[in-house]
Amino acid sequence: MEEVWNWLGLIAGVCLFCLGAYLLFDLIQNGFDITVLLAAMFCFFLCHVVTPRRRDRSVDGWDIYDVICWVTDIPYQCIAFLLRTSWRMFGRNDGVDID
Repeated sequence: MEEVWNWLGLIAGVCLFCLGAYLLFDLIQNGFDITVLLAAMFCFFLCHVVTPRRRDRSVDGWDIYDVICWVTDIPYQCIAFLLRTSWRMFGRNDGVDID
């Protein structure tokens, strides 16, 4: 039964990933809109939350489940990296240290 919930979570994650990718395409195609950008970021965040991570790795290495989880997690990891970097750069009171 747990495997069924894992596959349903994976399907929901893939649907959210596709919706976020469509919203980014729409953002580029029809001009910039902050609500569309925030909706796309929210879709990628929900995709990261909903998609289950396998705790046990199969002996044969990468299977399709792991590849889908890795691909759908790329936008979230990029957004998180940019937010963490900007927080480190601009979050301090002493300014940017170039030395």
